[in-house]
Amino acid sequence: MRIIRDAINAVQQNLVPLAVYLAVSLFTGALGLGWHLLHEHEIVQLEASALLTANLVVDLLLSVCFAAAQSIVFGRMGRRIDRPLWRLADDREALRRFFSLWLVLNLIPIVPVRGMEYLHQVAGEDAAALSPLFLLYLFLALIVVPVGACIMFTGGFRLARLGESLAPLGRQLPTTLVVVFINALQIPLLMMAFDMPRNTAVGLVGWFAICVIAGYIECVVFAATWLLCMADRDAMEDVDLEF
Repeated sequence: MRIIRDAINAVQQNLVPLAVYLAVSLFTGALGLGWHLLHEHEIVQLEASALLTANLVVDLLLSVCFAAAQSIVFGRMGRRIDRPLWRLADDREALRRFFSLWLVLNLIPIVPVRGMEYLHQVAGEDAAALSPLFLLYLFLALIVVPVGACIMFTGGFRLARLGESLAPLGRQLPTTLVVVFINALQIPLLMMAFDMPRNTAVGLVGWFAICVIAGYIECVVFAATWLLCMADRDAMEDVDLEF
């Protein structure tokens, strides 16, 4: 569809921000993998509750890195895609306005993941009991970037304007479904990442390839959502002119 082609073109016109985002994806992927291997091979030995706490700390550090990258990279992409209407002075302003937004959005999907870990390691729950949390994680992971893009488009998070910020997703429902479809391409990647052996050369290459592909998809999803918001704004302006 046209939205996919336009979104890919928009990403290709932002090669420097894209390269930065993919580099951060690789960096955070390497950190996450390194921590996983440390406690998988018992180089770091912690009790179940201490391990859960340590994982939360690692999650926070990785989320901080991603939030900074998303604020800067997506800020640059949005400014170029919608110039001159959407303005942003520089990367410092991007961090000031959007860092906390992306940090919270990145942390939200981690809650069901660590919930599954807690139930499995501490409470001893079986896989059937964990499946609702896994489905919740998939849902949250798929909506983080579209929701964040919509909020960025309206200038940042304000609770009173949250409904207005997210309204384009409903008004442009067919395009929203296409965006969700693009983002859903990450699901098989997520499944592969969970199951992939990461202590072999092939596993390492596969892990880093997944990080790069997932990062590229997220940039395309952001661009597609941004174009969706622009189309919705133009449609609303046309309605106002008719009146």
